[in-house]
Amino acid sequence: MMRRPYRPAPATLTAQHPLLRLETWAVFVTIVGMIVNEWLGPGFLALALLLWGLYGAQHASSVARALGSVGMIPWLLPLLAFVSLLWSPVPLATARAAIQFGLTIALAVLTARSVPPQRFVAGAWIVTGLLIVLSIAFNKPYRDAMTGIVSMGGVFGNKNTLAFCCLIFTLTSATIALDKARTLQFRLAGLLGILFGLVMCVLARSIGTIVVTFIGLGVLAITVLLGLLPRRLRSGTAQMVFVLGLLASVPLVMGVMAFQEELLALVNKDSTLTGRTLLWYHAARMWVDHPILGTGYHGFWVQGMPAAEFLWKELHIAARQGFHFHSLYYETLINLGLVGVALGLLVICQATLAALRWARRSPDASNGLCLGVILLSLVMQVQTIGLFSQFDPSSYIFFTCAAYAIGWCRQETAVRQRLRLPSRRLITGHHVRPA
Repeated sequence: MMRRPYRPAPATLTAQHPLLRLETWAVFVTIVGMIVNEWLGPGFLALALLLWGLYGAQHASSVARALGSVGMIPWLLPLLAFVSLLWSPVPLATARAAIQFGLTIALAVLTARSVPPQRFVAGAWIVTGLLIVLSIAFNKPYRDAMTGIVSMGGVFGNKNTLAFCCLIFTLTSATIALDKARTLQFRLAGLLGILFGLVMCVLARSIGTIVVTFIGLGVLAITVLLGLLPRRLRSGTAQMVFVLGLLASVPLVMGVMAFQEELLALVNKDSTLTGRTLLWYHAARMWVDHPILGTGYHGFWVQGMPAAEFLWKELHIAARQGFHFHSLYYETLINLGLVGVALGLLVICQATLAALRWARRSPDASNGLCLGVILLSLVMQVQTIGLFSQFDPSSYIFFTCAAYAIGWCRQETAVRQRLRLPSRRLITGHHVRPA
C-alpha cells in the first residue's frame, strides 16, 4: 500500500502576507518618520519606536541577535559620542543627541534584519514618491539666503531635503525597473519613476544631488550587468571596472579643477560655494584647539562658545543656533577629534568593503542599490553632515544598506566555515554554488 507523501499544513495568512506583519509596518513607519521629521516633527518616529517596542516585546531574543549581527564597529561612534558628554560644554544635549544617533543605527539594523531588501526598496519608493507628489501640489518655494535664487522646496520648504527625496526615489525606481523578480507592471512603473525623479532633481536645483544621482545609477547598472556574466568572470571584470573608474576619474577631476569658475557659474554658485569654503578654512584651523577628542558631540555650535560666536557673526547668522560646517569630515573632526574621525572612517570602510564584496559575489539590483547608496553618501558628505547625525534620513538609509551588506557577508563566512568551503566557492542567497 502506497503511503501518501507528507504535505505540511498551509501557512496562515499572517505568516504568508507581509502586509499583516508588525515588522513590515514598523519599517514603513520608520521610513516615513525619518524623511518627514524635518517637516512634521517626531510624531511618526515616536510611532515607529512604539511599533518596534511591541515587536521587541514579542521577539526579544531576535531583536538582541539582530542588533549584534553587525558586530561592534557601527556602535563605536555613537558610544564615543555618548562618552563625550564628559568634556562637552552642554553634556545633557550631547547625551541626548548621542542616544538618538544610536537609536538611528538600531532602527537601521532592525530594518535590515526584519524585511528583505526588495521590501525595503518598495517602501522607500512609495514614501518618497508620495512626498514628491505632495511637493508638486503644495510647493513652498525655497530662497537661498546668500544668492537670492528661488527654487522648488516642496512640502519641506527646503530644496536639499526635496532633492534627497528625489535622489532616493530615482534610485529605488531604477532598482525596481532592473529587478527581474518584479512584475512587468511594477518594472514599467520603476522605469517611468526614473524619468520623473530626474526631472524633479533638476527642478530642485541641487547640482550635487544631480551628480550623485548619476553616480548611483551608474553603480547600480554596472552591478546588474555584472550579474549577467558567468561567475568565473565576475571577479576579474569587477576589478577591471574599478581600475578603469579610477583612471577615468583623474582627467575628470583635472577638468573640474581647470574650469571650476565656469562650472560654478552654470549653477549660480560663487567660488566660496555659498560660504562653505570659508567655514572649511576656519575649521581647518580650529580643530587643533581640541585635536584628540574634540569639543564633544554637538558641543561646538553652542551660544557662548567664542569660536562659534565668531563664525555666526562672520556669516551673519542672527539666530546663533542650528548651524554646522557643511562637511561631515570637518564636523566630526571638530566635535570628536582625531579619534572620532578614525572611528568614522572605520565605519565607512566596513560598510564599503562589505557592499563591494556582496555586489561582486552575488550581484543583483538590490545590492547594486546598497553599494550605490554607500558610495554616493561618501561623496555627498563632503558638503553635508547627515551621515553621523541623529534621525537623519541619509544616516538611516546608509546604515540600513550597510547592515544588509554586513549581514550577507557574515552569513556567507559562517556558511563557508560550517561547510568548510574553499575560498573559490560562493554563496548566492542560502545556496552554495561553485564558481
